[in-house]
Amino acid sequence: MTITESNTTDTRKSEQSSYLTEGTTIRASKICCGCYHFGGEKTAIGSNYLGAARGAMIMSNIFLAGSFLYLAHEDAGCINEEFKPVDDCQTRVYGFVPIAFLSNIAVISGLISAFCMPVIGAVVDYTNHRTLLGIVATVLLVIIQAVQIGTVIETYFVMAMLQAIAGFLFQILILAVYSFLPYIARRVGKDKMRDYTSTWALTQFSSQGIFLMGVVVFTGIVLFGMNEVAVKTAQISQSMSILYVTPLFILGWRRFPKMPPSRELPEGNSILLEGFRQNWRTIQSITAEKKKRKSLGTFFLTIIFAEAATNAFTIVANTFLYKGLNMNSQQVGIFFFIVLVFSLPGTQIGSYVTRKTNPNVSWRLSMLCMAIVADVGVFLLDTVPKESSHFYGYVWGGCVGIFIGWFYPTE
Repeated sequence: MTITESNTTDTRKSEQSSYLTEGTTIRASKICCGCYHFGGEKTAIGSNYLGAARGAMIMSNIFLAGSFLYLAHEDAGCINEEFKPVDDCQTRVYGFVPIAFLSNIAVISGLISAFCMPVIGAVVDYTNHRTLLGIVATVLLVIIQAVQIGTVIETYFVMAMLQAIAGFLFQILILAVYSFLPYIARRVGKDKMRDYTSTWALTQFSSQGIFLMGVVVFTGIVLFGMNEVAVKTAQISQSMSILYVTPLFILGWRRFPKMPPSRELPEGNSILLEGFRQNWRTIQSITAEKKKRKSLGTFFLTIIFAEAATNAFTIVANTFLYKGLNMNSQQVGIFFFIVLVFSLPGTQIGSYVTRKTNPNVSWRLSMLCMAIVADVGVFLLDTVPKESSHFYGYVWGGCVGIFIGWFYPTE
């Protein structure tokens, strides 16, 4: 979404005000667990449902990534008699060495997002279709998840290309949901908004953990003693994901109102180019006042690199766990479950450091510590005996989880 100050007319403000009161009366009600249901704020409730769905979808893609990696090695003839990828396979499939398959999918998805997101941001800003945009992206994501149940040796390359598109659609979904945050904040106030964001994060992490362990336990029972576990686990995970996320997405989007444009498109400008223009104007405004906005420009650059590195952890760790530590799908699932569990105390550590210093120092420390633990851990794991590498891998996952839990709330 483009970054600029809102410049609306009195008429538009009045129109927005009517949307703020339409069908979203705040009321105090309780859900079955006894917790207040966001004070009855429908959009906040919907955002919570969507966060739970996104969490499960992220976890299902971890198992799918393992399937892609296995099938790429199988296609290259690099699977040994124990049905595990062999080390140092240099045979290329579709122009890629198998070990680079996952990272290349992420690169393609990232490039699509980088070039297309300004257009999507303009649609969110300059039209009243942000809710429809989120729903369309969600439907396409669910369809792709369903199609990917058929990921086998004959179809894995096409499914991988669909995964690159799915990564782009996932970014559209996040953008559409996040565009409602100012709307919710205006209605409930900053104090409640802070509590709401914490609840959303807790819900998403909890959903990830529940779904993850559900897949690990179910596939551990059903696939016990079978070969090609990575492929079958991914197929089961994708099937469970459809059943899990579809009702959550429906419950979530039903609670989002139709919103008016937050900005008015300048006369004669194309919506396809306006997002790029606005981004360029933002860059110019930052560089033109270096003294006043130096900190803002530095913050944006830090966000770019920090988010890229943190988001890439799932992809890079997947490859390392499967190839470097010879883990199977269930063991990789347990690894990421440990990461999630240890992210919870990480949030408390981040909160403590932030109170003792300030958010800026705390955030820098979280990034520094995470970089040290991630990089040093990889090299140390190469030195441990193979029979204990899985145990130390889980320990490493716990350490990384602490700093991930510290990083995101502080950010």
